[in-house]
Amino acid sequence: MPPTQGTPVLVFACLSHALFHIIAALFLTLVLVLQVEWKLPYSELIALWTIGAFLLGAGAPLAGWLGDRFGETRVMIAYLVGIGASSVACGLAQGSLSLQLALSAMGLFGAIYHPVGTAWVVKNVTRQGRSIAILGICGSSGIAAASLVAAGINDIAGWRAAFAVPGIAAIGVGIALAIAYAGGRIVDRDSDVAVQPDPDRSDVRRAFIALVAA
Repeated sequence: MPPTQGTPVLVFACLSHALFHIIAALFLTLVLVLQVEWKLPYSELIALWTIGAFLLGAGAPLAGWLGDRFGETRVMIAYLVGIGASSVACGLAQGSLSLQLALSAMGLFGAIYHPVGTAWVVKNVTRQGRSIAILGICGSSGIAAASLVAAGINDIAGWRAAFAVPGIAAIGVGIALAIAYAGGRIVDRDSDVAVQPDPDRSDVRRAFIALVAA
């Protein structure tokens, strides 16, 4: 086990979190451009995100299972390459159907990040509270930057590039993570590096009810 694995895992997780929020929100800004480019009503265009938005939440239990079954690192690589390719596919879309399919794939791959990425960090760091706080800041930064990224790239190179550039960035991070994983700098763990006492059954039940309600 690499002694400093916690730091690179946190770095990759933070990049992944920021990219998730940037990519997932691109369409919400670029739909205003497409409304003019494709001469379609806003209501028709924004509806294209419905399936993707549904899969973003509904796919989370499956994503968590995949992380447990195949290891968080492998699933995070698939997430980065998948959501990046989906974003690039949005930029290549030639009409409503192809854009809807790409957005749906984006939602499905996007469902991976929170259940898998968070567990990945928790398993690999000793200061879990501080690390989760840093992770949250990176995610919030992605939310704040999303519309600026979309609008800025659109003004410079058009809406297709506004989808493609963040997508290529995500694929690049995914490739870098795959290289680190193949080289042994990052390996999957079966348990947390910071040993925690087993939770009481009643605590698990209360947490489950609170999360389901939320």
